[in-house]
Amino acid sequence: MGEWVILPGVFRLVHWRNPGAAWGLFHEWTWLLGVFSLAVALALILLWSRIVEKNPCYAIPCGCLLGGILGNMIDRFFFPQGVVDFLRFEFWPAFNVADSAISCSIVFLLVYELFFARRATPPPPSPKKK
Repeated sequence: MGEWVILPGVFRLVHWRNPGAAWGLFHEWTWLLGVFSLAVALALILLWSRIVEKNPCYAIPCGCLLGGILGNMIDRFFFPQGVVDFLRFEFWPAFNVADSAISCSIVFLLVYELFFARRATPPPPSPKKK
């Protein structure tokens, strides 16, 4: 399988099969990763209206998350050799667009929830009248 050097010493396009999750973790459990992907994708689809209703800002990152999950899941179910990773920075293991969509959406959701989401404080209990 060939590779194209785009920026020497920095970035190249490769064609690698990854049977596992990130960095080849759980490569013995490809089928389980596929089933887990299917479960998370179904949960996102079923809960979509509640998620977006809670905060419309979640629509784009959740859409990217769902797209990334479905992209890798299709590779897992239809290509037993593994997911195709083709982007390779010399300082990072090879990955694909679906991996990027998953990672970026999770980082966005975590940062948003930790630093920008307004937490509704429950109103103080009303005094009981006798």
